[in-house]
Amino acid sequence: MKRILARAAGSLGAAALVLVAFAGPVAAALPPAPAGVVVSGSPSNLESGDGNMTVDFSTLGVNDTDWNCFTIGPTANCKTTTGAQFITADSSGEIQWVNGQKFDTLCPATSIGNNPPKDEFVNIAQFSEADASLNEFFYGATIRATNTGNASGDVEFDHNKGANPTSLPCRVAGDILMAYDFLNGGTSLNFHLLTWIDSSNPNAGGNTGTCFVKTDSLPCWGSNVIIPSGAVSNGASNQSPIAAADNGMSGVALPINQFSEFGINLSKALGISGQCLSFPQQTWESRSSGSSFTSNPQDLEITQRTINNCGEVKIIKRTDPRGQNATFSYTSNLSGGQMKCTQSSPTSFSLNDSGNSTSDSAANTQDCTFVPAGNYSVSEGTPPSGFTFEKLSCSVSGTGTSATTSGVTATITLAGSGLVTCVYTNQLNTATMSTQVSTTSSVLPSQAVHDTATVTGNQAADTPMGTVSFFLCGPIATGSCGSGGTSIGSGTLSGSGATASASSPDVNTSASPLGVGRYCFRATWPGDTNYPAPLTEFGGTNGTNECFTVIAIPTTTKTTPSAGSGGTTTFGSSVTDHAVVQATQTGDGTPTGTVTFFICNPTQTSGGACPSPNGAQVGSGPVTLSAVLNSSPPASSADSVAITANMTGTWCFRAEYTPGGANGANYTASSDATSGECFTVTDTSASASAQDWLPNDTATVTATNGAPLNGTLSAQLFTDNACGGNGGSAVSGQLYQKTLTNATSVADRTLTTSNTTDKITTSTSVSWLVKFTSTDSNVTSTSHCEVTTLSINN
Repeated sequence: MKRILARAAGSLGAAALVLVAFAGPVAAALPPAPAGVVVSGSPSNLESGDGNMTVDFSTLGVNDTDWNCFTIGPTANCKTTTGAQFITADSSGEIQWVNGQKFDTLCPATSIGNNPPKDEFVNIAQFSEADASLNEFFYGATIRATNTGNASGDVEFDHNKGANPTSLPCRVAGDILMAYDFLNGGTSLNFHLLTWIDSSNPNAGGNTGTCFVKTDSLPCWGSNVIIPSGAVSNGASNQSPIAAADNGMSGVALPINQFSEFGINLSKALGISGQCLSFPQQTWESRSSGSSFTSNPQDLEITQRTINNCGEVKIIKRTDPRGQNATFSYTSNLSGGQMKCTQSSPTSFSLNDSGNSTSDSAANTQDCTFVPAGNYSVSEGTPPSGFTFEKLSCSVSGTGTSATTSGVTATITLAGSGLVTCVYTNQLNTATMSTQVSTTSSVLPSQAVHDTATVTGNQAADTPMGTVSFFLCGPIATGSCGSGGTSIGSGTLSGSGATASASSPDVNTSASPLGVGRYCFRATWPGDTNYPAPLTEFGGTNGTNECFTVIAIPTTTKTTPSAGSGGTTTFGSSVTDHAVVQATQTGDGTPTGTVTFFICNPTQTSGGACPSPNGAQVGSGPVTLSAVLNSSPPASSADSVAITANMTGTWCFRAEYTPGGANGANYTASSDATSGECFTVTDTSASASAQDWLPNDTATVTATNGAPLNGTLSAQLFTDNACGGNGGSAVSGQLYQKTLTNATSVADRTLTTSNTTDKITTSTSVSWLVKFTSTDSNVTSTSHCEVTTLSINN
């Protein structure tokens, strides 16, 4: 038989599972039930021995229950109306045993096929319940495809479930096989119960290690056959037709012996009254050969519905977020002689959610089965460091089972077949850290900068505590202080609620200024008892909010010419320039580097100064600065080499400071090309005369009677007034001669000197000796001394 679950409200063919809820007693309107109609002690008074589906009687003044109470009713006379399970056959195929398997097969195999109609279940109903003494009652009903007269079958109660609703599990010791046989036309019922045994449990169910099938060996169904008395079981098939209106299982009319039902107090039948009993799966098996115990089952119906007269309590630990590795402690008063728990102790145990994401594991679950009905409590201890209790929620199933929560304690009322699942959730205390440098703009050396770290937790009542360590990286061109750097100290967190802040010691102080460049902070916090996870913040790859830049200190350059700013010097004098380079503030030592001097002569100045690129460099190169002692702010100076003022007018120096040397990176360049760099070159004049005289002479020789003259006419300059006769001497280069040939005219007889070099600059007397030396013997020679006296008064 391939099952189709039916709603317990009369609509056949739809799958459903309905839990039992016992109704309270009502006034009996029906006659008392005869003996054998209701199993003694049945909590629901289910009429499992009258062979029909309707309530016909009452028991001890309380209404009874029958199968129609769960389906079509009427329910006015029903004690119990919920909790039964109904299965309808699927005509497309039946679950059956695979041929060739033995009665004692450990792991039976199933297949889909078709069975002879006489062996086929059409409908099955089952219902189970427990009383206060842990007696488990099981009731069953079947409708066969044909009227067989003597109907036989088995119900196998398994401690394990098959892999799916169409498969059987491997059998384990303690599984029960209950064979039922309706004989004598369905008016009598025999029960036989066998217990599965194996080498580890050969005595289960009162066995002695031998098999029911004597030729088989362990594991097998044991040879001890339990035959319950009529006081703990009953059953019958319908001895009269059932009208369709009275058939709440299939809704069709049934002939005699096509419907059969039974009831049994399993606990008393097995001799385990007062003990927990649990079977997660039941397998219904039809047999073709009447009361033969070992005949092969034909049609199968598998129901995976737990029968349990005790309850189950699950305690599950989950963290938020899931999967945190932390151990949580619990205490409870769970107890019971048969109770089995997955953790070592039910009264004091620990759970850990480590590694879980969406599901649960053995480590985070305490699963206690076979828990006797009763009242229990479970409490969680103090959370481990870094966790806060978040919530406790409990879900329940089963009639009479309930759970309430208060803080970390679950109070449980457990009934038979009840399941309580309580989930404890503890939130991981997490915190985040943000940081902010006191300034993200540029600063000068000695302008203090600090970092502030703010830690924010997720628990309003837990303020982050401890110290934050700070590190500084730099100078770095780009990026952040993700690692390394220099420890600059720590700050203590202070705040309230879930937020606290700490600031770093100052950096770039006047006592310890930073060099020029880009710097970034990093803050680390080791966590505390409430927030154990360490945190590090450095502004990401770009150092957002954590970086600042130290820029060079500006300088001023002021120069003064040696002639004085705006002073005057004389033409041809030597002039130098004196430059003082001074920082605009203290912080990074004296300015170091060089000064290059330039000079503009009067033709090179512009606007009364010597702007770049005018002028010429002074000297062969830059001049190295020297510190000016005790200057504040710090200053250095340099002097140029001298220039010669060889032009009158306004001259101007220019001085250009180029940072360099030990402290050069800390300062900016500067220059001075103002009018304060200028000086004036002047000169004076005097009125004076300086006369000179060039002595020259004109000599003419004359013949007394006019005869032509032949000979040499000469004139010689002497330095005295007597043509050498007074100690003078002939002036070299001042002898002039002319040859006369038959000279008769004045021009021919005249000689003129042309002195241009021998000047007379002081008062003196000079003389010219004029001589004519005749070459004509008939004409005489002659000479003449001509004197000139000069008085020069400049």
